[in-house]
Amino acid sequence: MKFLSILAFLVISTVSAFAADWSFIQDRLNDPVYSGPSGLEGNVVGDSIHIFGINTETPPGNNDPLRYWPGLSAESTTEFTGFTLEASASLNGSGSGYMYGITIWGDRSHYIMYGLDFDASVPYQPSKWTAYGGMPIPEIMPTWTILGGPINDPNGLHQVKVELAGGVARFWFDEVLLDTTSFSMPNAKLRLGAFARANGDTVDASYSSIVFTPVPEPATMAVFGLGLLAFIKRRRK
Repeated sequence: MKFLSILAFLVISTVSAFAADWSFIQDRLNDPVYSGPSGLEGNVVGDSIHIFGINTETPPGNNDPLRYWPGLSAESTTEFTGFTLEASASLNGSGSGYMYGITIWGDRSHYIMYGLDFDASVPYQPSKWTAYGGMPIPEIMPTWTILGGPINDPNGLHQVKVELAGGVARFWFDEVLLDTTSFSMPNAKLRLGAFARANGDTVDASYSSIVFTPVPEPATMAVFGLGLLAFIKRRRK
């Protein structure tokens, strides 16, 4: 019984350490490895992530959609074979467009982002952005799919859930399953971000009451297994 208690403590401690490990990165809706300034800032406090600010970037040219939508994301510093993310999310802002997005990130050509989008043609509708192998990002935009109609109380708290399990991504909004999409990468990171479309636009996005349940990638589990084996050997001596 004592052994099982120690084992449970080791597993819980390992998962808790992963769940708390985030770093902020500058990115862009159409180029997730973009590292230029966005004018946004963020913080992690307890089980909440807050991203806010004004887009201070001036894109080159008059109509270059590839250079819009800079953002800021909190990214897990560890890759996982799967995870479940549940949170209460809110979105506010001003200007021509703003959104929040929860991204299953494999690499710049393999990712799925679920979120809530506002611009002139999309008044607070859940949406999905996807990129698959071979996309010459940032030369073209990722695929954009609207997942539902305009929501009630767009600036209030809404329940979001993203799951990656067995190579399949799923997205729930207010407890309604809106999307199921295959994901081919063996491991992925999680990003929680916010974006403001054009210069002068603002965004204020919050993720609160976050519950993040990760499945560590194989290398991490191998290290854990070696530690567990050493622990068992010590008990037998």
